[in-house]
Amino acid sequence: MELFGKVEKTLDAKGRLSIPKKLREGLLSKEGDQLAMLFFDECVQIFPWSTWLKILDAMRSLPMLDPLARLFKRVWGENVEICELDAEGRIVFSKSLKEMAGIDRDVMIIGAFTHLEVWAKERHEQHLRNRPSLEDLAQQLAAKGISLPL
Repeated sequence: MELFGKVEKTLDAKGRLSIPKKLREGLLSKEGDQLAMLFFDECVQIFPWSTWLKILDAMRSLPMLDPLARLFKRVWGENVEICELDAEGRIVFSKSLKEMAGIDRDVMIIGAFTHLEVWAKERHEQHLRNRPSLEDLAQQLAAKGISLPL
């Protein structure tokens, strides 16, 4: 199942976020109930385990002798946490992830097709003000030779 849409939510006092059922179903995979959480691009990205395994394969393929590849793997790796949904469909955000993402209580959950993004509400609002339109993004991708195979 694909992950898309957006939902405004609030973390509880214990730092748990309840993932809405329609998004929760897209996070679960045959490979297991674990999820990978990564601070990247000013938000916390949450990957289903099946997607995370593909990312791990890609990371392993980076050349060990290249200093930039080693640094990339190191920085990426230190920003990853593995978690599971609890019985009520919640995940716990560590203090570290919350601090990096600027998350206090109010968040926006954004479906990015292959993963979820959890944004601090204020940071997301700022991001919306500063980002290009969907049409502009499509034109920029087309200029790079990237298009959707429709």
